[in-house]
Amino acid sequence: MYSETPPKRKHAPQDQEENVEPRSTPTINVNIDNTNLQQQTVLAGGWDGGQRLSTNLSIGDVIVHVLLWAIISIFTLGIGLLFWPYALVKMVLNSIEVGNQRVQCELDLGKQIGHIILWAILIVLSFGLAARFFIIGVIRTAINSSRLV
Repeated sequence: MYSETPPKRKHAPQDQEENVEPRSTPTINVNIDNTNLQQQTVLAGGWDGGQRLSTNLSIGDVIVHVLLWAIISIFTLGIGLLFWPYALVKMVLNSIEVGNQRVQCELDLGKQIGHIILWAILIVLSFGLAARFFIIGVIRTAINSSRLV
């Protein structure tokens, strides 16, 4: 049986290591039908060569949005409050810019109604426990309906 252990390696601090290549943006090489394609990974946050996210959302926009939805909820006797989380997430997503592109949320009324009905059934069947996860479902649905333009 082979029981030889590999020799122990001395660990030097990062600034004293030799032959260390500088960090670069990771790349993915794909070989399809003898065609070499190279795709660069984009990392959000601005570090390691990625692109920064920015928003043009102001506090005034948020205040107007909340007041508008308060009025809508009064006139619809509270039914408008079911659609408010979707409008809120859509407003935030539509204000995000990635480099020179912007996020466009294409969540329409039909998807919102279907999602509300599904979550209403889940909330009733779980005796209200699913209500805690409703906003996560709203955010997921809105993000899945978004694209960069």
